[in-house]
Amino acid sequence: MNFNRIVFIFIIILYSVLGLKVLQTELLNGMWGTDALSEWLVNYQAGIVRRGFAGEVLFQINSSFDLRPEMLIKSISTISILWLSVIFLKTLKRVGIPLFYAALPIIGVSIFYFHPHFSGLRKDPLLLLIAYYSIYHLYNYQKNKKLSSLLYWQALLILGIFLHEAILFYGALIQLLIYFFTDPINAQNGWIKKSVSLTPLLGSNLINFLNKGDKTIADSIFDSWRPYLQSQYGADVSIEKMLSIRALGWDTLETAKFHLDLNFFNTDNFGIPGIFFFLLIFVVIIYVFANCNFKYPKLSQQENFEIFITIWLTVFMMMLPLFTVLSCDYLRLFAYLNLTTIFIYDKFSGIIAKNTGVLNALRPFSNRISATVYNPRYKWIFHKGIYIFTIFFFLTYSPAGIKLDEAFKVSIAGRFYQKAIRAWEIYSH
Repeated sequence: MNFNRIVFIFIIILYSVLGLKVLQTELLNGMWGTDALSEWLVNYQAGIVRRGFAGEVLFQINSSFDLRPEMLIKSISTISILWLSVIFLKTLKRVGIPLFYAALPIIGVSIFYFHPHFSGLRKDPLLLLIAYYSIYHLYNYQKNKKLSSLLYWQALLILGIFLHEAILFYGALIQLLIYFFTDPINAQNGWIKKSVSLTPLLGSNLINFLNKGDKTIADSIFDSWRPYLQSQYGADVSIEKMLSIRALGWDTLETAKFHLDLNFFNTDNFGIPGIFFFLLIFVVIIYVFANCNFKYPKLSQQENFEIFITIWLTVFMMMLPLFTVLSCDYLRLFAYLNLTTIFIYDKFSGIIAKNTGVLNALRPFSNRISATVYNPRYKWIFHKGIYIFTIFFFLTYSPAGIKLDEAFKVSIAGRFYQKAIRAWEIYSH
């Protein structure tokens, strides 16, 4: 067994133990006041509203069997995280991505990088499982044209959309592109026929779009849970602690302005705008994927890299509404983006490589990125030292928006620095 193999096994064991430890701590903690609890408790007691399906199921179970929603949420989340971790590692191995990248927060929501705010007990792992299996059934349908595969595919996407509409942007749109543009459009297999076959899925999207929610609905949802919450957490429970429920009443335009400012223009204490952090993440992602041994056999490594980046850019363009309207959790969004890209490449790299139309619309941009990465003159940009420095000092985790000084505080180096300062203060006194 060589040295690199020993290091790899040590890293996987270390991250597994640390991840399980954090998961254990989170499972033992109370959920009141967390984003996770409020996200799961959105229900249909005030009428159909986006994100409400899971909350309605929990509400009915609690009403009928007196089972605590927290217990079900923790059980579903734990199973989803462990299940996703197994699928994630298997997919990385098939694709040709070194397994130690599983520990990188911007690559995966799994047991190897567990953080309560980042993935934790929220719906993220479950939604990514739905994305994976919907891609699997779409692949089977494209291969065998079985009606059962088409129905399973749509059912999973519909479930995902009713759980959280974010899956539309990182999971569903890319699959719809593949569904519509893989086969030649002709009289037997045209736009109308394909669109009609998607009536349930398109209808589900329309229902969610038309039922955004408002402050009155948010208050009614909280009131439906009030007796239970008061019995568990005391009489002073308030909707102010239930962020995801309150968010149903937010103005869309004001929310967009807030996220645009937080994600791109807001500056840290050094005057550095958030978009700079985006560039750091982009360089790290390019470094990671440029150092993979992609396994689609009919292409060179550079061509494999170009196909992969084409998929990545396509999914990124579809996710722009998430960066501007729906979320300010930067690394969480990049995890969605990277996992979806990995899953799509795993099943559809050959199809996309042969496609000369819409699926490769962004290929010129990926070709330019590839030309830069593989040009010896620019090798220094993607040097291992810069990658390690960036991860060690900045890209561990940033909870909301991008601020360089805050990112340093929660980075690996930042945590050691704060412990060293604290130790020095104790020693000095």
